[in-house]
Amino acid sequence: MCGIAGQFSFHNQVADLQTVSNMASALHHRGPDHQAVKSFGALCLAHTRLSLLDFSENGHQPFYNNRYSLVYNGEIYNFQKIRKEIELNFNVNFLSSTDTEVLFYSLIYFGVEKTLEKIEGMFSFAFFDNEINKLYLVRDRLGIKPLFYTIKNDSVLFSSELKSIKNVVDVKVDHPMVIAGLSGHAERSRSRTLFKGIKQLTPGTTMVFDAAGNVESNVWFHPADLVDLAYYNELDRLSDHEVSNEFASLFTNSVEKMLVADASIGAFVSGGIDSSLIAMEAKKLGAKLQAYSVNVTGRHSEIEYAKKLVGEIGTQLHIYNFEPEMFLRDWVKTTWFNDAPVTINPHAVPFGNLTALAYKNGEKAVLTGEGADELFLGYPVHVRAAFDQAINSPWNWFNRLYSKIPGSQSQQQAIKNKYLSQLNDMQLDYEQLEDEYKINQSVLALPKSQHRLQAQSLKLLTTTLHALLWRNDRMGMMNSIESRFPFLDESILKFAANLPVKHKIRRSWKFGDIRHPFHISKHIVRQAGIQGLSEELVKRKKYAFRVHTQSENSINADFFKNGFWQEFVGLSNKQLEFMCENTSSYTLGNIASMDIWGRLNIHNESIEDVSEFVAKNMMTELSKIKISDNPN
Repeated sequence: MCGIAGQFSFHNQVADLQTVSNMASALHHRGPDHQAVKSFGALCLAHTRLSLLDFSENGHQPFYNNRYSLVYNGEIYNFQKIRKEIELNFNVNFLSSTDTEVLFYSLIYFGVEKTLEKIEGMFSFAFFDNEINKLYLVRDRLGIKPLFYTIKNDSVLFSSELKSIKNVVDVKVDHPMVIAGLSGHAERSRSRTLFKGIKQLTPGTTMVFDAAGNVESNVWFHPADLVDLAYYNELDRLSDHEVSNEFASLFTNSVEKMLVADASIGAFVSGGIDSSLIAMEAKKLGAKLQAYSVNVTGRHSEIEYAKKLVGEIGTQLHIYNFEPEMFLRDWVKTTWFNDAPVTINPHAVPFGNLTALAYKNGEKAVLTGEGADELFLGYPVHVRAAFDQAINSPWNWFNRLYSKIPGSQSQQQAIKNKYLSQLNDMQLDYEQLEDEYKINQSVLALPKSQHRLQAQSLKLLTTTLHALLWRNDRMGMMNSIESRFPFLDESILKFAANLPVKHKIRRSWKFGDIRHPFHISKHIVRQAGIQGLSEELVKRKKYAFRVHTQSENSINADFFKNGFWQEFVGLSNKQLEFMCENTSSYTLGNIASMDIWGRLNIHNESIEDVSEFVAKNMMTELSKIKISDNPN
């Protein structure tokens, strides 16, 4: 895990070393082990290194020779296999044991397109061919690793974080995205940002820039590409036992690959089945694993499950006790490092504290359970979808009939909802609509009974998962911690996308979870835990990462006066009072989050000043509580 930045100037202009150095200065937290900026004429590259493989200077970036240069962020988990292939076929003398050097020579000898077919992992990189004067910007399949870019003054600037680009260009807000950002689109979007003219490189995409300023964009992967009828049929023919064995084998291989490092690796656990399965498997593989968990004190605490897990697998648990008032303490700092307002994922605040605890304990990377709920239909709302349609079919038929009556309320409401949906799609450049269309078309290859839920699973990879990966990256890098995701290994992605729904959601004679009675979520994942975990952990219900949030605070108009939101919307003081009196606490909390983001990024106020402002103006009992600097 690292930070990358750079500038490629068009029309034979020389890239500005100072500009790129200023960009790199904002990325120190992503790579505290080494920093370098290198000029190549029209190109200038910067890299901040968090070393997990080969701590020697032979692993420092940029990598370059007389023709090619590379900066790279991420992990290539099958790099050793590719290295052997390169050594077998080409006269290469490797100087390090890093995956960076393997990626560098793979790009040289196999080319960008073939390399992307070969490599497995999480990555974003910039690769330059000086002979043909072309720069390649590439981002991994799911967008685990970030990459932002903007075209300014006859050059392209790119970086791992928005704040890095903001260091060197004047920014303006993207008005539609700010409004959409209140409901989480700042982190869900795979291509847009809150700044006008600064974009994300869409996951699974390569952008090629030449010396004349021409730009070519190629999508080399989309989640829709995972659907494979032949593989589906193969899995459908297998017995339950055979399918379980196949998943267990794939999962073991994934965890084993992600344990490869010369640095210490820990595991974030909650006591839920996903993180428990990862920790169990890592211990089986012989990893000297230490576990980390947040204890959100009070009614949201679930720490007993994490304690039970470490007791069963035999490892040490490090706990961060997150008190309710700590949300106010860390809200502003979290917003700054998150590169977005804290809205749909308020658990980013305690998550950042947990990465700080892991860092203090000597970890450089952690294993986490993101991806399982999306791939194996673990969210209760999607489990209910497996049987809601049958239960509600008479009512659905009646509503369709009623909607045909001119002037009916249902018809008017449907038109209104469709209108609002169309406006939202238009504001967001039809991004989500295009993803949904590709996915809906891809699942047509599968039996009709699979279409709805398999499509839903794939859609979650482009929305909910992207937001969670954003949180993990920013909150990890905030404290120089890399997150690794065993459930997102390429082989498991392919397996899950083609796994018949009956292995994801299983009917049961027991009532079970009241949110989806007589149905078991993530059946195959739970089956994998039977041999090493207690029944209590295997069958534990799915709950969100619950935390005291901004919506629990009472916010009055004084909080917004002379702030970003008042300026952005153009509200008078009286209108601010009306807004606070007539807006739900959830929405008002998200508006407050956006106001904090604007104060930091548009008004350019410091973290310290905005934090002090929040403490003084947040009208809540929490702000009256003395906050300890060392809650543990």
